[in-house]
Amino acid sequence: MTKDEVLAVLKMPMKDNVILKLEQVNLTDKEKEILIMTVLRGMTELEAAEELDISRNCLQAHKKKALEKCAMAWE
Repeated sequence: MTKDEVLAVLKMPMKDNVILKLEQVNLTDKEKEILIMTVLRGMTELEAAEELDISRNCLQAHKKKALEKCAMAWE
């Protein structure tokens, strides 16, 4: 599964199903929170980084790792 396919799954209209799918992946709490904030809640990376008090680069690294984990788990 590609990262684009993972993002498509995360953007499914039924948010409860998306949360259940995320629970099946071995994500850290921070990785899960970043995906929820940036994909499900529609926050920009900068907004999410500011709320989490981390740099945008750090957020992007966590998000990339989370998407990779999802792609591997959902194949």
